[in-house]
Amino acid sequence: MIVAVPLLVLASTGRAPLTLAAESDNPKDGEQARRLVDQLGSRSFLERKQAMNELARIGLPALEALEAGAKSPNREISYRCERILLVVRDLDLQRRLIAFMRDSDPSKYKLPGWQRYAVAAGDSPDSKQLFVQMLKADAQLMQAVEGPGTNLSGLLTERLVPMLRSSSTQSREKVVGK
Repeated sequence: MIVAVPLLVLASTGRAPLTLAAESDNPKDGEQARRLVDQLGSRSFLERKQAMNELARIGLPALEALEAGAKSPNREISYRCERILLVVRDLDLQRRLIAFMRDSDPSKYKLPGWQRYAVAAGDSPDSKQLFVQMLKADAQLMQAVEGPGTNLSGLLTERLVPMLRSSSTQSREKVVGK
């Protein structure tokens, strides 16, 4: 519930997309990633597993090939690409959050919600720490803060209603249990 209040402040205060910073500009990584995505459809489980591990190791430079693979008509390829994309994006976010906390210019990390949050709460180390906790708690909601607002209201309702119901149930139990 503590995270919801700052999110409401952010919602009431632009759009900066959640972008991923490439770790390598080596074109060979992209070519290799495309070959590995094709291997995700192999009949050999070992070959598929090795391709998954290698794509995860390549990381962000494989992003384009993984996104294309996620749209593949081959269900094995699309499923495995979606799983690897989750890992690659999560690792990139974790890396950016660590750099964000250490940097005196946090705006360059293009974290969702940061611009609005910084205006409302400042960019002190404590403010940055709370922001990181909010982003880790619900990155989807923080991304919605940057959008037009229609998605944000639905997400907030989706998260707050169960909390309010839980709070209401606990209050009734206290009254009944007196």
